[in-house]
Amino acid sequence: MTAAVLAALPGYVACGHGRAPAPVAVSQSCVEPGSAGGASVPWERLRNPIYELPDAAVKDVAVRLVDGRWRMLFSYVRDDPFRFRIGLTDSGDLTSWSGVKVWDQPGVGGVASPDITRDRNGTYIVTYNSHTRDLDGLNKLYARTSLDFRSWSPPQRLALPVRRRPTDRLIDAALAHTRTGLILGYNYQEDRFEVAWSPSGSIDGPWRRLGVADTGPFENYQFLMIDGVWHMVGTTIPVHHELLYRLSGPPDRPESWLHWDLVRELNVPSEVWNRPPGEIANAAFLCDARPLDGHWYLFYAGSTELDRFGGRGHAKIGVTRSADLIHWEVP
Repeated sequence: MTAAVLAALPGYVACGHGRAPAPVAVSQSCVEPGSAGGASVPWERLRNPIYELPDAAVKDVAVRLVDGRWRMLFSYVRDDPFRFRIGLTDSGDLTSWSGVKVWDQPGVGGVASPDITRDRNGTYIVTYNSHTRDLDGLNKLYARTSLDFRSWSPPQRLALPVRRRPTDRLIDAALAHTRTGLILGYNYQEDRFEVAWSPSGSIDGPWRRLGVADTGPFENYQFLMIDGVWHMVGTTIPVHHELLYRLSGPPDRPESWLHWDLVRELNVPSEVWNRPPGEIANAAFLCDARPLDGHWYLFYAGSTELDRFGGRGHAKIGVTRSADLIHWEVP
């Protein structure tokens, strides 16, 4: 996206900071340079929803193009009995998907809300949270890592010193790899968007809580770079709308990550499968696929009701695309 296109976005204010070294930028990118391989997006053959399961709701999607295949992670919700797990599937073209693999974690009430980044050493990091309860209290944050997206480390508790009490509820972890360390965003106690910092750049910390961000109630965060400038996609609560924010201050100053400027709402079209009384879009993930075909792709969960699967509805995954982050089309 050119500077002129960015400047045309409502609420966007130009800034001269935020450009990071290439390895850092690559770590946040859904499509890394040279990663496409045989992957494609045959837009004329796609139909929404692009992914659904007959006996499970799927939501909280995260996407990464690895070794020429679209890797998708999501909250996998079953009713028998009710439990959240994390599902993993992959595709070469977003039309035909592999069988779902499922992560679970004994001792907690389930696992949910995955996000994916890659650190400067090339390690993939999936963050997520326990669901409904943890070993010693309410929801907590976790991470698993991999060098090849095949073999994954055991679950690791993430940022324990940030909020230590069993009654602290932390969900929706997202990471940003910067020159001055690792930034962690998360939802605290239902409605607070908090930010923490690991100056070492490692998920092992040490971690320092920076405070509450100025966006208001918010969840399902994703940090990403748009032409060298840090942005964030998230979902408003309690009514779900997908918003794009831009970091207000210099990213090398940790306290800057508490301050954000609203760029615009990402207006997802309503179709037969994602309309009230269900949800048009929830927990969206923005993928910069311009290196592949010049488009942005927004993946999101939608439904036609909010009764099944613990009030989430029989959610499915859809996609919309844009060349300018303003005008969106569905397949």
